[in-house]
Amino acid sequence: MNEIPLDELLKKADSRYSLVIAASKRARELINLEFQSENDQVYDYTISAVLEDIIEGALEIIPK
Repeated sequence: MNEIPLDELLKKADSRYSLVIAASKRARELINLEFQSENDQVYDYTISAVLEDIIEGALEIIPK
């Protein structure tokens, strides 16, 4: 498992709280999509994958 640098993640969010909320919401969405899919493919979306998406800019955290 790759270590995900917290300092890089915090550059993408205004607080740790918003980072955790955004990552958990996205992971939950992906899990729900996996269960709703009629496809036989198994998707391995984990919290680590979501955090890597945040670092890469594929997922943006929008403050409310």
